[in-house]
Amino acid sequence: MEAKVAPMSDTAKTSGALLERFEAPVLGVPMVVRANSVEVVAAAERAFGRWRGLPAALIEAGPPGQVEVIVQALAPGELALGGNLVTRHHAGALIAAGGGCLLSALPASGQALAFIAPEVAADEPRLRHEVLERLTLTLAGARGRAPLRAGAVVWHGRGLLFIGAGEALAVMLAVGCARAGAALLAAGVVYLSAGRVPLLWGHPGMVRLPSATARLFPELPWRPMSGEATLIELDAAALGPERLATHAARATLCLVEPGAGQASHLERLARDEALALVVRLLELDHAVAAPLASLASEDAYRIRVGADARAAVALIGHLAEREGLGKPGFPMPAGGA
Repeated sequence: MEAKVAPMSDTAKTSGALLERFEAPVLGVPMVVRANSVEVVAAAERAFGRWRGLPAALIEAGPPGQVEVIVQALAPGELALGGNLVTRHHAGALIAAGGGCLLSALPASGQALAFIAPEVAADEPRLRHEVLERLTLTLAGARGRAPLRAGAVVWHGRGLLFIGAGEALAVMLAVGCARAGAALLAAGVVYLSAGRVPLLWGHPGMVRLPSATARLFPELPWRPMSGEATLIELDAAALGPERLATHAARATLCLVEPGAGQASHLERLARDEALALVVRLLELDHAVAAPLASLASEDAYRIRVGADARAAVALIGHLAEREGLGKPGFPMPAGGA
């Protein structure tokens, strides 16, 4: 079927020069986004602008990563690719195509390139999640930052790392803690660096969770995710700048699992036992397990989340307020949240 050709906007001319530019040290790595569209650079500003406030001592030396985004309509006779973005990885390289996007990244050279249709540029949540965050975090993450599937917050200066086989439950706890007063560090992926200054890095960006989450935290500005009837999304920036974190020096491991009944429970674990459970649960290799061990605090916990996840959030918050994540088997009664 022949694709319809979308008219190009005045800000998306296809000349060779990419005159629009954005710079920020994402995950502590200098990054430059260039585009032929002011809309793309404005979206990059909203996605990554808070990284400009990172202390200079935490910004890595070296050449910046380069992300180039070209907005370009399909030519007559070209076929529109399917709506779902298909991604492939090989030898460190990334290739993705679908839904009006052609993306490539070569982390070893610090280069990424995207051709996107004007419709993608006009859909900012999709532009940020599928293009800007995907490419920028791929390049930044390749500079000694090991990705780990997790949710994470910083509460009273303490990092809390939520890890479980059910990733959505861990992310839900992180979002709930941010709503309750913590700063959201990661909503799906946290990055571990073990260089001169070992740190956990996070960029929650666009948070995507099952639709049922909206009933738990109805005051947050959730919106339906395009093309996914069972998912909703939240722009983490909507939490406010005081509810977002960029990094943490240490974190308490919190193993998350579903519990029976309404009540949520927390029990203390030996740190090495928790690390071994995480390595086995997520099948981590040494490149991730080693920095995780260096960043994990001496305390560690198992959180069994009852039917109402708000109860688990209230339990975590109660203990964080007391700086007392240390009493084993402390239950939250049903309906206590």
